[in-house]
Amino acid sequence: APDDYDVLWRVARLYFWLADDPALKSSEKSRLGKIAWDYGDRAAAVNPNRVEGWHYGAAGVGNYALGIGVFTALRQGIEGKFKERLSKAESIDPNFENGGIQTAWGRFWYELPWPKYSAKRSQKFLEDALAKNPGNVRAHVYLSDLLVKEEHPDKAMAELQKALAKPPGRYDAP
Repeated sequence: APDDYDVLWRVARLYFWLADDPALKSSEKSRLGKIAWDYGDRAAAVNPNRVEGWHYGAAGVGNYALGIGVFTALRQGIEGKFKERLSKAESIDPNFENGGIQTAWGRFWYELPWPKYSAKRSQKFLEDALAKNPGNVRAHVYLSDLLVKEEHPDKAMAELQKALAKPPGRYDAP
C-alpha cells in the first residue's frame, strides 16, 4: 500500500524510533532520520489535514539533523524544515501524543547552539508537555538534560527519578 496514509505515517514513526537509538553512529542516525522524514512527508502529501505525517516528518528531520550535526544542519536550512513540519502538526492537533509536540519543541530549543539555544523556551515546552501528560518519560529525561546543562543537578536528578518510576510501555510502548 505505497500511498496509504496510515501505512506511511506508521513507517515514518518506525524509522523515527529506530533512529532514536542512542547507540547508533551518527551516520546511521542521519540515514534512518532521513527515511522517517521522507515517509512523514509522503504521508502529509497524501493527507495534509492529519497530524501524524507532519509530526513524524518533523521527528525524522530532527534525527537527521542530530546525525549530521547541528551546525551542519543549520547551514543546510534544516531548522526551517523542522519548524515548518512541527508547526503544521501543532496547528492540526496541539494535543497529539499527549504532549509529544511540546516535547519536540522543548528538545529543539535545547539542541540549538548559542545564540539560538533557549533554556527558557525549552523548559516552558517541556513543562507544558508534562502538564498534558505527567507520565511523559521522554519529557522528564529531556528536562533533566536541560537542568544539568543549566547547573541544577538536584532538580535534574528528581526528573530522572520521575522517569524511572514510570513502568515500561506506559508512555511510549516501543
